[in-house]
Amino acid sequence: MKKIIVEFSNERLITPSGLTLVGGALGKSDLVKRANRMKVDNKRSQPQIKNGDILLTYIGLLCQGKPSFEAVREMQADPDYYKAALGIAYAIPSAETLRQRMDLIGRTLRDEIPVSY
Repeated sequence: MKKIIVEFSNERLITPSGLTLVGGALGKSDLVKRANRMKVDNKRSQPQIKNGDILLTYIGLLCQGKPSFEAVREMQADPDYYKAALGIAYAIPSAETLRQRMDLIGRTLRDEIPVSY
């Protein structure tokens, strides 16, 4: 993961600057490794984008209070920052890919997640 240096200055801060903390915390966990090892349907869009990148992207959106898949288009305006901040290895997925892959991941893990009523 590329290091981001935080310095004091008079420059304007970008709104999602707190994502560097989220990315750092997620980088310390094994979430991405475990997600990349998940067996998900091989017929997926943009197979070069790993499951870990999909989850990191969506977690980044949720941390900004943006649960809509369409909000990922804002990340594509400055992909280098978001990739560095969240630790995304390949690329930020399109809104369509993000939605489809989250659906696939959800269906795959449905039996593994305990549900209590």
